[in-house]
Amino acid sequence: MKPKGRWKTWLFGILITAAIGVALLLALQGRAKADDEGPIVTVARDTLHIRVEEIGIVEPLRKVEITSKVAGQVQEVLVDVGARVKAGDVLVRLDPRDTTQALRRSQAEHRVNRVMLDQARKLFGFKQEAHRLGVLSDLELAASQGEVHRLDAQNAVHAAASSQLQDQVECTRLRAPIDGLVLARHVEPGEMVTPGVAAMVDGKPLLIVAQVDRLLVRTELNQLDVALLSVGQKVEVRVDALPGAVFPGEVFRIAAMAQKSERRPDSRLQVFPVDVVVDGKAAVGLRPGMIADLRIDVASHENVLAVPLEAIVYEAGSPHVRKLEGEKESLTPVVLGKQNTRLAQVVSGVEEGDRLRVRPADTQARNKD
Repeated sequence: MKPKGRWKTWLFGILITAAIGVALLLALQGRAKADDEGPIVTVARDTLHIRVEEIGIVEPLRKVEITSKVAGQVQEVLVDVGARVKAGDVLVRLDPRDTTQALRRSQAEHRVNRVMLDQARKLFGFKQEAHRLGVLSDLELAASQGEVHRLDAQNAVHAAASSQLQDQVECTRLRAPIDGLVLARHVEPGEMVTPGVAAMVDGKPLLIVAQVDRLLVRTELNQLDVALLSVGQKVEVRVDALPGAVFPGEVFRIAAMAQKSERRPDSRLQVFPVDVVVDGKAAVGLRPGMIADLRIDVASHENVLAVPLEAIVYEAGSPHVRKLEGEKESLTPVVLGKQNTRLAQVVSGVEEGDRLRVRPADTQARNKD
């Protein structure tokens, strides 16, 4: 081949390569532009599930703080955390010696007083007969009767004191008030306890016993979600600690008025506390303190026109969609119906099969700003 022909071949190859490169570059630029404009979705009919989803904390339906009604030294603690107890079981024993000795003294004084009262009554009977015969003055008879009244009143005082001390002896045996599970223990043998709520030096109860045959999941809902609920609605409860397990529950209690959030004490957020009850027999593995995911199916709307929430844009506070007709895009107002966290029902404004442009989230945020 002549040098001139070879040079033409090389030039032709370079031009072909450049043309292919330019075409590829234009195609990539077009795709990037389309990506910037956002994907296209088609209006279709779907089933719209309305759900309320929130997290909550598992708690016992009822828990009781065990405190002491009498002061004393702890002699024995018969249970530990995790123990199951029956109502009436002795959980803690206090040293009863001082109280028992006081009870014995009181009972002895009571017995002596009863003997004295019996003697005073018999003597008063004799004196009544002597007074009738005229050998005893009115003053002496009144004095004898007064002694009977005094000893009778003293007998009542001794009886009350003995009964109170008997109760105090019984109170040295702290018993379980309910069937349940010991959740906490804040006492050891040898420690001194005081009566009432301040049963320990640090103010904690001696023990906490909870009913676990039924558990609560306590959550907080905003005013929009709480308006969808009613007592008795079925609830699905899940916990991360037990993957795949679904525990059946139902709405047990809904607060009558909003209150400050307990979860976010630093916030001014007003919420409605809601309790979901779970049958303990069906909730094997659930424990107080676990964080649970709640799902409440409120309603299902079948065969409705629905679009992704990302396809909705707001102009002047009204919902619109970016509808495509051919390559032309127009901002079209729509009327929305029900919606969940993924889809929104479109009542009017678009028809099934219409194509909509979904703007990227950052673009929507800029337009909204």
